[in-house]
Amino acid sequence: MLPPCHDLIKEFSTRTVVPVELDDVVEAIKKRGVKDDIWYFKADLDPSVVQAALVEWEHPDGAGGVKHVAHIDYAKALPPDRQRLAVCKELLHLLDPPEMKVSTEEEFEKLVSRIGLPPEDQDPALDGHKTISDRVGIYKAVAVLFPWAAREVFLPKFKDGTISHEDIARVVDIPPRYAALVMQDWWAQMHEILVKDRDA
Repeated sequence: MLPPCHDLIKEFSTRTVVPVELDDVVEAIKKRGVKDDIWYFKADLDPSVVQAALVEWEHPDGAGGVKHVAHIDYAKALPPDRQRLAVCKELLHLLDPPEMKVSTEEEFEKLVSRIGLPPEDQDPALDGHKTISDRVGIYKAVAVLFPWAAREVFLPKFKDGTISHEDIARVVDIPPRYAALVMQDWWAQMHEILVKDRDA
């Protein structure tokens, strides 16, 4: 059986209608029983420090049970396509196992200090598995917002030069550099890794 995030990417991979709506991602996550309520709101975050932040909590549901809630704040200063990507990335973190999530202020500060480092300054041993997981999260979000089947629809026209990756980015509503990434031949290998059943 696929881990929840890989399974969700695989589910979305068959879509040809774009842009993928964030509310569809929310519903797919809720369907997996991870959270009862998931909200996302624009906030006064400095996008050079944090583009989006996820907080999870529980509260009584009024009927003797507990509601599991997730709240995502995202930087209103970001362009809309970057907002979508940042929110989707945080949504997918809801499917991460607990050991991959930041749960203390100290862990959050470490993540913020390490996540944006240029490649030459990154050190996997110092960064830790939670930072590495966060970096990989962007590719998972791209795979959801730009489904494999939609890529296949665009591919012939992209290869013959009829459309550019900028054109595709506008339709898919993701930043152009990520549309360019998905249209590369090697994205097939990346996508396969993102949906691979680790138990197979």
